[in-house]
Amino acid sequence: RSSEVDVAPKLTAVCDLEAAHPRYAKKLRKQNREKILNAENVVVYAIGKEKPSAAYDAAVTRVVVSIVKDGKLPEGSTCEAFIEGVRVPGGGNSDAPELPDGLSDSPAASLEPLFAHVQRWIRWRDGCAAQYQGRSAFRFWQSCRAMFGIDSEDCRNIAHHGKCNADGATHVIRSNINASSGDEYEDGSRSLVRHLARKCQRPKNVLATGLYSATKYVYIYVPDEAVKEAQSLVNDEGRVQGQLERPLLPQHGD
Repeated sequence: RSSEVDVAPKLTAVCDLEAAHPRYAKKLRKQNREKILNAENVVVYAIGKEKPSAAYDAAVTRVVVSIVKDGKLPEGSTCEAFIEGVRVPGGGNSDAPELPDGLSDSPAASLEPLFAHVQRWIRWRDGCAAQYQGRSAFRFWQSCRAMFGIDSEDCRNIAHHGKCNADGATHVIRSNINASSGDEYEDGSRSLVRHLARKCQRPKNVLATGLYSATKYVYIYVPDEAVKEAQSLVNDEGRVQGQLERPLLPQHGD
């Protein structure tokens, strides 16, 4: 299937790195390399008042997959999302509060999808009991093909061995929130998301030489209603047509 669409990795010419990273470019030339992989790492921050749960995870995943594939929110979604200061269109935000200065709506019906040809979703977890190891979580993840048309690959590491670049991104938003303690904005999760989406629209330093450097931020406000709506995705009553009777996700690392 991949041969039918243009899914070639993004590459950066070494000559384009010359001005900003002369020593690195010189090193690459010694290795006879003309281009390097331009990694794209989009960090998603989902904020809401509900406690983490399988339903919360399902609500956020549903929104993220829609943004990645279609450049818009799922139909009827009560979440609100921003990319580089622009509110992601779609969903059911017709009665949402007016946007503050510094944020705007997209004039188009959808943004450019982050990766329209996505075919696989990989979830990493470290075996921690709090990271949705139960039946409800597995029921949702093993339904990805039926719901989204993509395969889900579940990778479980040994407990406390699941650290990745997402952990570093957590420290970034914590720092940004602490730095905003003296700023003026209204109370509530939606206001916090909007403030961060306006103040910290992009990573401060996008490292052309780093494979794990964040290149873009997505901020998502997750209201209580969205989590309640997603409850059906993780319950037996919310079975999706075409999903398996039992969770049979491939698990690597056991």
